[in-house]
Amino acid sequence: IGLFSQYSHDLKTPLSMLTVPLEQLVIEDDSVPVPLRLQLEKIRTAIYSVLRTVTHSLDAARLVTRRQKPMLIPQDFTEFVRQVADVYSLVFESYGIRLKMNLEPLVICEIDPIQFEKILNNLLSNALKHNMPGGEVLITLKTENHRAVLLVSDSGLGPGTEPGRRRNRNPWAFSSHGFGLSIVRELVRLNRGTMQFSSRTGVGTTVTVVLPTVPELAAAAERGRRHNFNFTMHEVELMAAERNALSRRRRTGDESGGLQVGR
Repeated sequence: IGLFSQYSHDLKTPLSMLTVPLEQLVIEDDSVPVPLRLQLEKIRTAIYSVLRTVTHSLDAARLVTRRQKPMLIPQDFTEFVRQVADVYSLVFESYGIRLKMNLEPLVICEIDPIQFEKILNNLLSNALKHNMPGGEVLITLKTENHRAVLLVSDSGLGPGTEPGRRRNRNPWAFSSHGFGLSIVRELVRLNRGTMQFSSRTGVGTTVTVVLPTVPELAAAAERGRRHNFNFTMHEVELMAAERNALSRRRRTGDESGGLQVGR
């Protein structure tokens, strides 16, 4: 893990440094010709994809060796979930899937914001990737017996096998680079939670995450440092790019590259 960590750091640092001038050229410099801007956007997306893969691989290695420790911070979990979902709403809309939320207000939990952002990204990206245009995803958050119960339900094809990788026969699905559910379950466990998975053919899939609540820490959560959700922004940008690439392949009749993905 030490050698792998050093390798990952050596790879991520120069790639991260490349993203800054690319962002300036693609977003801020209006003098860049459109054809060149499109090529730069492709390069930027490719860099983010490599960074995502390296980050996921490093996190998985840390979990396997028990070296990843959570930093639990009191959070307004309702607002945390809402902010991640709001970022995803645009890509859901472009995919033709309704994203609905039914969130109980002011649910206070102690979570590691970085780890839980990745958990929510996995659940929402899976709900999108394993759904169909015209489908629906419902995010529900409620409290039961001093526990926060988060459900992410999709109307996808189902069924799935968990833990492990899910075979997807959805012709609209695109590639998956995220954590498998077994690794997400471990991240949930590190945050003192549990996760359950259910899937029915023709009905869809529901993932349930249960966490302890700490309402007495509401004031501390309000004073806490706000999370920036940069990881989510990059994930959504990559998913949008992959979705656009798939749409282009379908329009041109090119289905090469394989569309079988796993949760």
